[in-house]
Amino acid sequence: MKKMFVLLVCIFTFSLSSFALASEKTKKIGNHDWLTEQNSFESIISKAQKEKKMFLMVFSATWCGPCQYVKKEIFAAESFKEVASRVILVYIEQTDPLGKKYVEKFKIRAFPTFKLFASDGTERSGS
Repeated sequence: MKKMFVLLVCIFTFSLSSFALASEKTKKIGNHDWLTEQNSFESIISKAQKEKKMFLMVFSATWCGPCQYVKKEIFAAESFKEVASRVILVYIEQTDPLGKKYVEKFKIRAFPTFKLFASDGTERSGS
């Protein structure tokens, strides 16, 4: 009976951790998976702390020509792989209602805008 209980607890714990990973909202841009505006800022911080990485937030808009160029050319470039390996990538789409909340929170006035954050969520100077 005790072994059965331990087994059930292990299965339940594994299921919860799998659910947490599955609930992470990502988008493929270039050759990389990016977190999106569908994730809370707190969950992004949690992931960054778990992976011990900074995170790069890119604020973009579908109507923005330079944004689309960066998406197509820069994020798909071979040289971007090094950046992508060192940070958690976060892509915020301004035209999404949740993206607009991020734009307001960080007072974004131009697109594209790039912001670098420490794993605790503090914005790095010069970003």
